[in-house]
Amino acid sequence: MIRPMIAYAAVVWWPRVTYSTVAKRLEDIQRLACLYITGAIRTTPTAAMELITGLVPLTVFIKQKEMASCYRRRVSSQWFQNGCGHTTIKCIMARQIPESLFPSDRVIAKYYFDKNYAVHIAKREDWHNNIVSLNDDIVCFTDGSRLTQVGSSGSGVRIINSQKEYCYPLGYYCTVYQGEIYAILACAQLCRMREEYGTSVAVCSDSQAALKSLSSAKVTSALVV
Repeated sequence: MIRPMIAYAAVVWWPRVTYSTVAKRLEDIQRLACLYITGAIRTTPTAAMELITGLVPLTVFIKQKEMASCYRRRVSSQWFQNGCGHTTIKCIMARQIPESLFPSDRVIAKYYFDKNYAVHIAKREDWHNNIVSLNDDIVCFTDGSRLTQVGSSGSGVRIINSQKEYCYPLGYYCTVYQGEIYAILACAQLCRMREEYGTSVAVCSDSQAALKSLSSAKVTSALVV
């Protein structure tokens, strides 16, 4: 309760935490909270109590909140940089976290109600009893995966009619969800390249998250758009 209240509007006043007087006041507040939590004697160092409770110093916490706020606004094209004041957090974040400058899949929420496809999520019993009918002209199976041990991810498409398989390496930073969506997108592009606009296509995916994203009117992913 207290930490969010202290960090309120930190996007504007965070440079103040670099002042020794402000940092000392924040440390006193953190120390008081740690004493109440741990029940330690008053001579216990603050750093030791923070280590025991798992609390980061308030100055660090406020900078973390500001960096997260800056990142959310930047990927939504709502961050305006002027090189001074509180906006310098973007430069600090770029030096400390270079990955924050990578392109993001997150976009401002958009709504689409007219779609030229339909999403159907069959029940598990239907697949087990083999009563799912795929009467479309083209049937495709898609999949996306990520190997945690090596940190690589990729997508795959298999077109049953032509018995062709396609693999797409997606690098280190792609998530399983993004891999599933990319596989469906790649499958749709393959069908377009074959100029089979007059035929019906069934795309089978095992990711409910991807299917629900495609069926939802609200879209927050650039891949789904």
